[in-house]
Amino acid sequence: MNSVSRKTFKIISVAAALCLFQVYVLAGATTPNATAANGLMLGRLMLAETESILVNGNSANSGTTILSGSQLQTPENVEATVQLGSAGTLYIQPSTNLTVTFDKTNVNVKVAAGNAFVAANAGVTSSVTTPDGKTSTTAGEPGALPVPKKTPSEKGWIWAGVAAGVVVVIVIVVVTRNSSP
Repeated sequence: MNSVSRKTFKIISVAAALCLFQVYVLAGATTPNATAANGLMLGRLMLAETESILVNGNSANSGTTILSGSQLQTPENVEATVQLGSAGTLYIQPSTNLTVTFDKTNVNVKVAAGNAFVAANAGVTSSVTTPDGKTSTTAGEPGALPVPKKTPSEKGWIWAGVAAGVVVVIVIVVVTRNSSP
């Protein structure tokens, strides 16, 4: 291999490593983060690919971080799921307007219009107050986990990383194929 080919190979290898690192970092972004560095609980909004809802009056897509105290509004025909890290999961039906507050041991949902329910993890107390003022509470018992109809596949990120790795290997083989040692 001459020095130009070696330099080219090194540049391609470094670029490939950086690309794979970026895919790995982005794959981690889809995982619900239970707590931020300062102990603040974070949720992760999950929607079908092309759908969006309003979070605090702003349009939000799947993957948006949800903070405690957020107001969520789903349009007609759009269901949403909010993964609340170690606290559980919030399921929101279409045409719903609600406010969610949560921490490591409590999830409170106040529904202004529509319908929502919480599947709390063990040790987490959850309450849902309906528009008519009725409150249902679970005291540290895990909720029944319904199967959401529309959630993006988190495995898709893993397969994207694998595909990127295969492409990088093919490019390296093609670039170095005609080089003689």
